[in-house]
Amino acid sequence: MINKNTEEKDILLNVLGIIEAVYNKKISIEEAEKRYFNYRIIDSLKEKNYSNELIEILELGTEIDGINDLLPDKLDENIIDLKNRVLLLLDREIKA
Repeated sequence: MINKNTEEKDILLNVLGIIEAVYNKKISIEEAEKRYFNYRIIDSLKEKNYSNELIEILELGTEIDGINDLLPDKLDENIIDLKNRVLLLLDREIKA
């Protein structure tokens, strides 16, 4: 059985790939929302007591579409910030 820390790390790695794909225009923001950046998944992870940092990253991911609509010139900056948050959390996971 896989423990929650391993599952969280797997989710973070998947989210990192999705962020990178959105940044490089390999998938749409809508596809990213279907995969991880939606409240169905967020609520499920909350129920399973996943880390607040992971939940926060996914919640920020739900805002990408709004940023793209309202402040398109800030989209790349926000995606990079999201990527850096994932990398910081992964770094903490590795050291734990």
